[in-house]
Amino acid sequence: MKKKNPLLCTSFWRDDNLIVKNVSDFLLTNDILNSFLYLSMADKENKKMKNGFNEMIEVLSENEKRQLVWSSDYTKKAEHSDNAEISASIGLKKWSDYLIKRVSTINIIQLTIV
Repeated sequence: MKKKNPLLCTSFWRDDNLIVKNVSDFLLTNDILNSFLYLSMADKENKKMKNGFNEMIEVLSENEKRQLVWSSDYTKKAEHSDNAEISASIGLKKWSDYLIKRVSTINIIQLTIV
């Protein structure tokens, strides 16, 4: 039996890049997100998966907002079945860095106001 992976695997290419289009529309109508997003793709993934991933990165790049901090990586030596396991610690580290920076920024703003 194949091991189940609890991390999200989104196929951005499905349904003619529907998820990418929905994210693009969402970003155009939402300015304040205060969120962090990490995306990773196995470097040994197939072409249609990589194309969808690249489309999503393009949408995020074109609609950058200060409130949405995002990061993406191609996971070296990873395949579809092990990408999440390999890249999870990278994503958690980047999320941790984001949270530390956010708390530091909030503390600086509070000091300035006081």
